[in-house]
Amino acid sequence: MKYFVVSDIHSFFDEFKKAIDEAGFDPKNENHTLVICGDLFDRGRQPIELIRYLNHEVPRKILIRGNHEDLFEDMCKRGEPWIHDYSNGTCQTAFDLTGVDEPISFERRASIALVKIIPLLNQMVDYYETEKYVFVHSTIPLKEDWRHANTQEWKDARWDNPFKFWEQVGIDGKTVVFGHFHTSWAWSRDGVGSEWGTDACFEPYYGDGFIGLDACTVVSHKVNVIVLEDNLINNKMT
Repeated sequence: MKYFVVSDIHSFFDEFKKAIDEAGFDPKNENHTLVICGDLFDRGRQPIELIRYLNHEVPRKILIRGNHEDLFEDMCKRGEPWIHDYSNGTCQTAFDLTGVDEPISFERRASIALVKIIPLLNQMVDYYETEKYVFVHSTIPLKEDWRHANTQEWKDARWDNPFKFWEQVGIDGKTVVFGHFHTSWAWSRDGVGSEWGTDACFEPYYGDGFIGLDACTVVSHKVNVIVLEDNLINNKMT
């Protein structure tokens, strides 16, 4: 199986589609599977295009749940935005999904937006594992049986700096692939560009036993894609 892996699209559909097209992803190819390591929405302005594409044109996909999926679902179930929902772009996603000029209450708007996203949320998993790789959004619950951690433990794990985490923690025999935190942070520590300047490097970051993918698309205007070949565990989805 050939896995085309991206992360943190954040509703930048055009940048995402350009990246996977250039990488050679073909949704009609039964040997191609798309893996998204969380954070589908917020910040960009094309959530409708992204939903349409994933629902109708990509039959083989692995969707990892990110912290922005948690933020969006929490906001919609509350029925009102909090301050961080404005700064994170979560509130704007609800408007983009329901029509900015529609004269409806935010509670009603949030309800409609959640209905549009729930089919994708229902497909999401906390992690996905193949013979050689583990795909997560950020980190894992720090416990021996992390694969069986509860919902809150996984929710908490989606917020940490994954570069610092995976430099200290490993999964025997596996390479961990994650998003969540801009790769320029790691590159700048290595002396490659600055974290946010015009010289910042947002390319995928390959560490010892891990790969970071988040290109911070809102700044870099690009989505990173890596292509991995590996086998399913026991020839089935996990």
